Amino acid sequence: MKAKKILKWVCGIAAVILAALLLLIGSFIYVTRYKISDIDAATSPDGEHEIVFQAVGEPDWPFGYSHARIVLKRNGETVTTHKFDVANDGGVLHPENWSVRWEENCVKVIISGEEQPDAFYTYYFDGTVRH
Repeated sequence: MKAKKILKWVCGIAAVILAALLLLIGSFIYVTRYKISDIDAATSPDGEHEIVFQAVGEPDWPFGYSHARIVLKRNGETVTTHKFDVANDGGVLHPENWSVRWEENCVKVIISGEEQPDAFYTYYFDGTVRH
């Protein structure tokens, strides 16, 4: 009878350790691959549109791409979301990695990275994206 009780305790402790380990691994994967962090945002002159520059996860280790996305919103509602990579020598993204110019029917964005030529994107207010 005592052996069964000890076996139950050992199994319980092993289950708690396994659950904690899985939680730790899951948290690490979430932060490094999926966590969305706002880098910067800009609002159109009329106040109707907003464009947000976001980092997705962490840069690839050790000197890989930084993953990013642009979200265009109209009156708080998402119009389009566009994902891309930035060759930034493994560094995190900063507000200096983008510039924004608002036009009548679109917003033009320039993405800069340390190891890439500037990338030019046009986000039309109807949701179309042009590279």
